[in-house]
Amino acid sequence: MTDFELTRDGSMWVATHVDTGVASHGESPNEAVAMAAEAVVLHQQDHSAGDEDYQQEMLERFDIDPEAVEDENLDEVIGAEIAIQHIDSADQALNDLSDMDFEQDSE
Repeated sequence: MTDFELTRDGSMWVATHVDTGVASHGESPNEAVAMAAEAVVLHQQDHSAGDEDYQQEMLERFDIDPEAVEDENLDEVIGAEIAIQHIDSADQALNDLSDMDFEQDSE
């Protein structure tokens, strides 16, 4: 099981992934861990823009006009669009966590 550290910040719970330091918050410990788990999955994914052929495929798939994006930002734009495609795997991680129950800290 992936380890998260839970703390309170006012009325919110904060879950921090022990290995990566990626954190998120929620109104309950379960919600905070679920949000942090999604963030960890996205953080660990490869967001590179790929080679020129792959970039061209992504430009066409996402209907991105390369003329409208500065050259130095093109990799970032394509990378962001690729990251969006990884949401399904993050959703799966959330579904896996939804069946788990975490103890609440009474601080």
